[in-house]
Amino acid sequence: MNSAQISQKSIAWYIDHVIDQSLFESHVAQTRINLLQVHATKRPTRVLNLCENRYHFLVAFTASMLEGRMTMLPANRSEGEITRLTNNQNVQLINDSLIKGICQTVEVSSSELVKWNIGLVPTDMIVAELYTSGSTGLPIAHQKTWGQLVSGVQQVYKRFHFERIARLSIVATVPPQHMFGFEMSIILPLVYYGICIHHDQPFYPLDIQRAINEVSAPCILVTTPTHLKACITQEYNWKNIEQIISATSPLSEELASQVESIMRTKAKEIYGCSEVGAIATRRVTKKTTWSLLHDFSLSVINEDAWLNTVATNKKTSLPDKLEILSDGTFRLIGRATDMVKIGGKRGSLAELTAHIKSLEGVEDAVVFKLDYQANQRERLAALVIAPGFSSRQVRDALTKIIDSVFLPRPLYTVEDLPYTSSGKLPIADLLTYLKDHKKEAETSC
Repeated sequence: MNSAQISQKSIAWYIDHVIDQSLFESHVAQTRINLLQVHATKRPTRVLNLCENRYHFLVAFTASMLEGRMTMLPANRSEGEITRLTNNQNVQLINDSLIKGICQTVEVSSSELVKWNIGLVPTDMIVAELYTSGSTGLPIAHQKTWGQLVSGVQQVYKRFHFERIARLSIVATVPPQHMFGFEMSIILPLVYYGICIHHDQPFYPLDIQRAINEVSAPCILVTTPTHLKACITQEYNWKNIEQIISATSPLSEELASQVESIMRTKAKEIYGCSEVGAIATRRVTKKTTWSLLHDFSLSVINEDAWLNTVATNKKTSLPDKLEILSDGTFRLIGRATDMVKIGGKRGSLAELTAHIKSLEGVEDAVVFKLDYQANQRERLAALVIAPGFSSRQVRDALTKIIDSVFLPRPLYTVEDLPYTSSGKLPIADLLTYLKDHKKEAETSC
């Protein structure tokens, strides 16, 4: 496929061909008739969209909006989470297998065809319910109106000057169920018709390269630091990447510099949260602080950060500690839940993790809190990837650079960490991982 094949009417690269607007609208109409309206007697008010294929997700989400249904986007696909969300009988589940046949139809049907435009959906209609990743506890639901979502991507579109890019394509490694992936690869092409998304959710560097080469137009890569760390191990054949947009955790200056050099592009970032969506941006190789999108202002009250949405004068409490600077930018200090107090001393989980990662031979690590009772002190644990080193060796090296009160107990060396597809480490997964490795350690003794 070459860039000439992508026109201003293209909306997706699907399997081996381009989907244009009329075919997309046909798939949406068929989904409404064959999937959503067949339940007219029960009339579920919610749709649980589990589609991993990005184009399937896009079609199902659009059809659901036009049917007046709210889409639920789970934080993960675990059996427990799906059961929790579907206990309500007013939920209809849609996955790839249910919609695949419709999306593979290549003929345009005129029956109930509706020409898509953003004005078809009322701005105050709640169209989505997203959930936090569970990094610090149970996932929390946040409902989004169509107006909020449209406003968010319009700000991002202007900030990154996407209007200057002809026949823009998007390849995303982030699931569409995640707020970042949802905004950048689902809402964006619906608001700006003509942006072409790649249907896949590539994970490995060679798969990401293949997806970029398939769309073969000036491409925006929507991804995470975890994916980028893997990408720079593949030093060749990166081309046609207009910009990289990263989120879910901050890029280090070192990693961003390597990415820009090896992948021959600009690495930019979005700071946001499930509560609001995109809030600020930066290019860390040029400036380490964050610049707010135009619709927001910040205030810090008693060390708590508050975001004010200018248009609605709505205030939202942010989950992070921020430092507002005199030029209007801000510095991200860390999560409010990141701070720990042990033995009368205060520390940061992020700083402790950084100390472990600085040790020779350590490839990755995470420090997290263990459950504790109110009358007990906080306890920390760590999982470390350090091939060729034992847990004791890592622990001994760590005692030389941190205060002993913050030494994680237990600390285990592991082969990998339980990252989600959006680059997160949910606390429930970490605790399960820790429990499994504790059993292994006890068995081997």
